[in-house]
Amino acid sequence: MIGGGIDTSMQVGTQIYDQAINNNGYVDFRDIDLNYDSILFSGIAGATTVPSAIKSGKEILYSSKAARIKFTDYLNSKTTNRKNKNFDSFIQHGENIFRHLSFQYINAETVNTIKNNTIGENNE
Repeated sequence: MIGGGIDTSMQVGTQIYDQAINNNGYVDFRDIDLNYDSILFSGIAGATTVPSAIKSGKEILYSSKAARIKFTDYLNSKTTNRKNKNFDSFIQHGENIFRHLSFQYINAETVNTIKNNTIGENNE
């Protein structure tokens, strides 16, 4: 719902702005035309991808804090075994951050690709 609402308000806002610029401040609300396919897509995409993106963002935040702690522990470690454990844990959190950032990027690109292929380039 939120994705569709944002898409709708962006479409309406853009059209009102364009009309105001082109018609010396006059806006005819009867001329506002919505792209319902785009609104539907945005609603569905938001409902399916936002929860996993939020979970992924929380994982990035957790791993960044944990990596910072593990690196500090690595620097303060006295024995070689403890240094190796802390460094390995630091690397694992770094890999976790990389995986989730890659997921976020691929997720955004997939949404754009699907939207362009199903709705087309003209999304106004």
